[in-house]
Amino acid sequence: MQSAKRKGAPASSSSSSSSSPPSSKKVSYSPSSQVKVAELQTVRMYIEKCMSKYMTQAEIISSLSRRASIPPSVTCLVWSKLEEQNEEFFFSYNIRLRLKDQAAAFNYLVLQQDKVEKERQQGAK
Repeated sequence: MQSAKRKGAPASSSSSSSSSPPSSKKVSYSPSSQVKVAELQTVRMYIEKCMSKYMTQAEIISSLSRRASIPPSVTCLVWSKLEEQNEEFFFSYNIRLRLKDQAAAFNYLVLQQDKVEKERQQGAK
């Protein structure tokens, strides 16, 4: 249901129709292993925290792997499910990431221009 989703944030992947507790339900993410739904929700929470810092998908995968020992395959699984659930959010998020990169590039160029101007002024004296 589209109207139930929060605008501007990934949609929740939890389901209340299950008869068993979420922590005991297992979801397969690769042929040789399984992960609990509660673990997926934890990964989702970590992804959302990273996204609030405007990290890219690659940065999030690397960060969760290093800091929380979460396998990249699990992070990718949760990321893809979040993308499926809220395509509009991810479209706008990717635009915001590009804007962030452009702002950083602009700021770098402004600093470089300032440096050149100062060198030119010192050379004119």
